Amino acid sequence: MSKVKRNRCSIKENIVEFRNYHFLRIDKFAYKQEITNKIIIFLSYSTKDSHKFQIPQIAKGLESNPEIQKVYFWEVDMTGDMYEYMERNIKGSDYFLLFCSKNASNSIPVKKEWKAALTLKKKIIPVFDHPINIPLLITNRGIQFKGDDLEHIINSILKLILKKGSLWC
Repeated sequence: MSKVKRNRCSIKENIVEFRNYHFLRIDKFAYKQEITNKIIIFLSYSTKDSHKFQIPQIAKGLESNPEIQKVYFWEVDMTGDMYEYMERNIKGSDYFLLFCSKNASNSIPVKKEWKAALTLKKKIIPVFDHPINIPLLITNRGIQFKGDDLEHIINSILKLILKKGSLWC
């Protein structure tokens, strides 16, 4: 999402649209955010896999596309409480990239994130090292990460997100 203008105002609903802005309810206050047609992506991964999956490079590569507004990943974007960060940014995202590995399978925060994304009916794209590491409840096709061609991985993700590939069947 674009930079949040910290205009506090109370609202009765969780999301209210007014002109070209919407208000997201966070705690007791709402923060005004400009509505755009650009895509927001949330990356979920185990910190132990950040280097393996080249998370910062993938985020940078995705954000270089003019149709992508923001890619959230906690190592750069988290401030304050981890659970508030998850809730705010998963709710505000259009796509949820789940980096699946043995480490991610054992990570409680990653499990909470993908379950929240599933509950919120987010478009989930698994990026995996081995298919056995994809949670059973995630039935979408995904992208196998082989690590040798990062540009190919980024282009494959963009192809799915920008509806130029088949993800949901």
